[in-house]
Amino acid sequence: MSVDLATLNVTLSTSSYLEGCYPSKKDAETFEKINLADLKHHAHVRRWYNHIASFCPCQRASWKSKDEKEKKDDDFELFDDDKKKEAKKDEDDFDLFGDEDSEEEARREADFDRRAKEAQARIDAKNKAKGKVDIAKSMCIMEVKPYDDETDLQELAAKVRAIQKDGLTWGEHKLVEIAFGAKKLQIGFVIEDEKVPSTEEIQEQIEEFDEVQSADTVSINKM
Repeated sequence: MSVDLATLNVTLSTSSYLEGCYPSKKDAETFEKINLADLKHHAHVRRWYNHIASFCPCQRASWKSKDEKEKKDDDFELFDDDKKKEAKKDEDDFDLFGDEDSEEEARREADFDRRAKEAQARIDAKNKAKGKVDIAKSMCIMEVKPYDDETDLQELAAKVRAIQKDGLTWGEHKLVEIAFGAKKLQIGFVIEDEKVPSTEEIQEQIEEFDEVQSADTVSINKM
C-alpha cells in the first residue's frame, strides 16, 4: 500500500512522530514504505525520514504500537536453558509475598544485573560483527510551569521548540491543568545520550524565558 505523502507531510508539520511523543511501530512500518528520492517536495516527511533512519533496524523492529504489549527480544536472553528449567521447576515454591533476607535479595539483584550486562555485551558483540552501530537514545518528558495563567502556552511551546541542539529532537506537547484553570506545558523529546548526556542545560535554557517559573524533566527512559 502506497503512502499519501501530501497528507503525511501535513501530519508531520506539527508532530515529530506518527503516534504520540515517541517513535512507534507505525513510524517503522511507514518508514519502510517510503523512498527518500520521493521526498524532494515534502520537507516535513524528509525531516522525519532522516530522523527515523538514524535508528538502526534492530531498534526500529523493537518499537511497538500504543496497544501492543512489549515483546521479548530473543537476543536478550538473561537465562540459559539450564537456568530456565531450574526456574520453572522452582516456580511453585517461590512465594512472591513471603519474607526474604535482605542479603539474599541483594545477591539476587547483583546476579541479575551481572547477567543483564553479559546479555547486552553479547548483543553489542553481534552488532559490531555485523557492522551495526547502535546510537544510545533516551525518551524524555519536560514539564514547564509559567509564572501566571495569562501566559500563552502555545507561544511558549514554540519558543521551547526553537531551542536547537545536536542530538535533540522535539516531540509532541500538550497543556496539563494544574488547578483552578491554571495550566502547565508538557513536552516530549528524544536525546542522543552521547551528544546530550544531561537535560540540565535544556532546562536552564527554558528557565531563562521571562514567562517561565520552572522547568523539570519528569521522565527519562532509555530506548
